[in-house]
Amino acid sequence: MSDFLGAFQVSAFAFPFPAAPTLSVLFLLLDHFVLRRTEIRAQQSEVQDQDQQVKEEPARPDTFT
Repeated sequence: MSDFLGAFQVSAFAFPFPAAPTLSVLFLLLDHFVLRRTEIRAQQSEVQDQDQQVKEEPARPDTFT
């Protein structure tokens, strides 16, 4: 029986360790999420500012008439 089981021995380096995410991986993911969310909010703010500027500009008479 031991010879049969011995045929299936696999090196521990064949599997990625650790199987569960470590704290450093979780913090990297959290940092990425927070940074991406901040970038999206900044872009939305820029668009809103541009929209507000367009609304505040006085109407100009046509110069082609």
